[in-house]
Amino acid sequence: MNIDKDDLYIYGLISGLIICSPFLGVYYGAKWIYNHTPQKAKEKKERDLKIHELEEKLGLTGRDNKALYYDPHYYRNRNKNRNDYLIDLKRKVDCNYNSPDIITVIVESTFDSSIFDEDSECSTLIMVHKDYYNVSQKKNWRADIYFSFNVLSSTFNILSTLSECGKYSSYYVISIPGKYQRKEVICGTGKFAKFINDFKKVYKK
Repeated sequence: MNIDKDDLYIYGLISGLIICSPFLGVYYGAKWIYNHTPQKAKEKKERDLKIHELEEKLGLTGRDNKALYYDPHYYRNRNKNRNDYLIDLKRKVDCNYNSPDIITVIVESTFDSSIFDEDSECSTLIMVHKDYYNVSQKKNWRADIYFSFNVLSSTFNILSTLSECGKYSSYYVISIPGKYQRKEVICGTGKFAKFINDFKKVYKK
């Protein structure tokens, strides 16, 4: 009987999984037990307290113990766990970080094949701080509500902030007509930069 090489590969893979699965179960079981020891639970509690203290200093009130990012929509988020989040918050407190008064948001569809192409065009929004710009609070969405609605409505749009925003409730969303070259939006140059500068001249308080 002739056995195809692909069949041999599949049989070998299945056999390997069967052999390794008990060891994987033991590994993850031991890891779970270790992470739930009294000592680890104490360390986690102390870390969460430090995180909440830093969040309060940065105006990030009301967050739970699962938060990983200063701005969950920031396009360059790199934190892998709560320890990374703690380090990031310490850094922001030390440098007295404040979110910019205008934050650019790229709007992308999950079905867009050009999502990583810098030369393609993209839709954009801007978030403007209510204390620095004259914006209609009746005609424009508050940013925290707008982003929450986008998630809950399953619009298949990805909203990515190009600068880190902490307190979304202090910002209002302004729609920008047309599309701009992605590279210009990210770098803040060209026609997009002109639009932002013109907006500041008209609406700055």
